[in-house]
Amino acid sequence: MMKQCPKCQASISDTAKFCIKCGCNIKKFEEEQTQQTYFCPECGTKFSGGDFCPECGYNIGKDLGSKNISASPDAFSDDWLSDVESTTNADVKNMKVQESKAQTEKAFAIFEYKEHADGTYTITRLKDIFALKVFVPKGVVNIADHAFEGCAFLQIDLPDGLLKIGKRAFARCKHIREIRLPSSLQIIDDEAFADCSSLDIDISYVSDVGKDVIKNTLTHKKLLAEEIRKAEAEKRAAEARRAEETRKIQEARKAEEARKVAEARRVEEARKAELAKWNVGKTVTLGSYPYDKTGNCRPIEWIVLERKEGNALLISKQIIDTRRYHYADENDLCKTVTWDKCSLRQWLNGDFYRTAFDSLTKSNIMSTRIYVPRIEETEYGVGFFKTEEKKIVFGSVWVNDNIFLLSKDEAEKYFPSCELRKCSPTEYAQSKKVNASDFLGERDWWLRTTNEEYHWDVYSVDYDGRIYGNMSNTYYIGVRPAMWVKIDI
Repeated sequence: MMKQCPKCQASISDTAKFCIKCGCNIKKFEEEQTQQTYFCPECGTKFSGGDFCPECGYNIGKDLGSKNISASPDAFSDDWLSDVESTTNADVKNMKVQESKAQTEKAFAIFEYKEHADGTYTITRLKDIFALKVFVPKGVVNIADHAFEGCAFLQIDLPDGLLKIGKRAFARCKHIREIRLPSSLQIIDDEAFADCSSLDIDISYVSDVGKDVIKNTLTHKKLLAEEIRKAEAEKRAAEARRAEETRKIQEARKAEEARKVAEARRVEEARKAELAKWNVGKTVTLGSYPYDKTGNCRPIEWIVLERKEGNALLISKQIIDTRRYHYADENDLCKTVTWDKCSLRQWLNGDFYRTAFDSLTKSNIMSTRIYVPRIEETEYGVGFFKTEEKKIVFGSVWVNDNIFLLSKDEAEKYFPSCELRKCSPTEYAQSKKVNASDFLGERDWWLRTTNEEYHWDVYSVDYDGRIYGNMSNTYYIGVRPAMWVKIDI
């Protein structure tokens, strides 16, 4: 152990009796000093013996003979004590300033920097670019552009209160692996950490980030790898979605094709079933007409007589009405009347066609071109002397009818026997006979052909199916309309 000489302050052994520097008898000197207590004239510190103040180091020994050094503070005047106190406070403050300045110079020794008026700093350059560990002092608020660019350090500590990192401030620091960014950081300028190939850094919380700040860093590579991974995953997902969509489209197409085939089959079966309804001899319903005595209407039943190229020839199954072939006065009873001029044709294609069918049915009823045979009639006793003959021609024309009657030839073709030609009337048609007798003539029905021999007669089918002539204005003959309709479904 060592101690100090009480006189010259030299370091001596703890067991030494004499100072090896000044030769002081330590025990005797201490005894003499303990007999008297002094106060330092510089700082006022109380001490016992010794030539130097233990607090401020003032050389008291040289002033013992010239100054009145008292053992009591009462020996000092007030002015003297005030001077001592002022001198002491100024020295202490100055010492603190000098100490702070020394500490700052020491902390910033490896940097070039700028001090601001508010006592903050900007680091402009690192002097020792080969330093491996760097501590940036507190008070630094800004790291200037290119300040640490290309440095070799492995670690750097940035202080709290740092606000901005300049452009390429840490660029090309290839060995640094991690930088802790303080929460106070607000701005990172362009390419601040560019080409720091080993650096993994989080800048997500910084509000103002420039371009390419982490370009070619480990973080950048990780982000690129993550983006590539995500892109590849998205690509695989997109391919999977496309494959799934393709599969669904193919399945939908197959389902649609199957549906179309099934629909086509259904339509074909429905068409065949519908066409089967129109087979020759079948009964179909189209339009409506009065059926009972009170005139209530119901659908008209028709028998299919012929099918040709998607069309069908129909005739009413029953006699639907009783009408004259042609309305004429008594003077015209024996005059020749052909189909093109008769009033029954006008009614069938007029009132009956208009009221019995709706617009859809009318659109399927075909206009039929009908030839009216030529009828020649000789008129005798003409001219001035009443001795001349005159040929009169009837018919020999083509007419277009929606509704018509069968000709004599057609009746024999489609109903080859008398039994087949028999036809009963509806209640409405039977109720319209003129006389009240139970005469069977109400079951006769008109044909459109004029009698070739007796031109005032028109052929009709009688109650037992025979074809014979009746005068055109006979009132009890029934009507069985006929028409061609389109059935190409």
